[in-house]
Amino acid sequence: LMERAPGVFASDVVERAKAYLNAQKGGAISAGAYTDSHGLLAVRKEVSKFLEERDGFAGDVSDIVLTNGASDGVKLCMSAIFRPKSEGFNDGLLTPIPQYPLYSALCSLLDAELVPYYLNEAEGWTCSKAKLAEAKDKAGGVDTRALVVINPGNPTGQVMGREDMQEIISFCVENNIVLMADEVYQENIYTDKKEFLSFRRVAYEMGVLKGDTDGLQLISFHSISKGYTAECGLRGGYCEIIGVDPAVKAEIY
Repeated sequence: LMERAPGVFASDVVERAKAYLNAQKGGAISAGAYTDSHGLLAVRKEVSKFLEERDGFAGDVSDIVLTNGASDGVKLCMSAIFRPKSEGFNDGLLTPIPQYPLYSALCSLLDAELVPYYLNEAEGWTCSKAKLAEAKDKAGGVDTRALVVINPGNPTGQVMGREDMQEIISFCVENNIVLMADEVYQENIYTDKKEFLSFRRVAYEMGVLKGDTDGLQLISFHSISKGYTAECGLRGGYCEIIGVDPAVKAEIY
């Protein structure tokens, strides 16, 4: 189509399309070849570059998994984290309230317990380490294996500050809890008084992302399935998995 209708597409669009075609297995003549399970390497390199430009820390392409929108990435990782009750486990997910209902739905699907922690509306929907500990203790016999944060918030719209993020990261490290950072709304900030900071950036600056199991276990999610980038029905996203045991990452792969 690009060759038969020259000028219809901008030159940079044509060059990018050619680059993606040539990056496929079999090259540009390939029709429908499978990519690597992590996703097309050329695109993962672009994600790594985006992460470096945003945070000052590049992403390892082997840690980046391209997904069918962020929701599929969340489902993939939650499926790996939670163990079946039929085998005697009672795993749970610390989840902010109010929340995006993907998390409560997946807890039901995966037979995991939703462990709510309540955001403080009076203080701009903030969260504290003390409230997380209270929610964890209140869950009793539930093994809280993961904690999800939605930043910027959905449906609350709050943007977390560095101090709150540091408290959450410290809590996860101290309790050996996987931090799932849902950051798909990072472009949706409607005030000049707030700045988006990613959890990976704050964790790197704290020195707790060590690339092994002694520090923070972090899975962050982002998506381009938004009206400002593409129609929401066109699914595209990624998750980046850092600090997780290589054997676990192999199972996810």
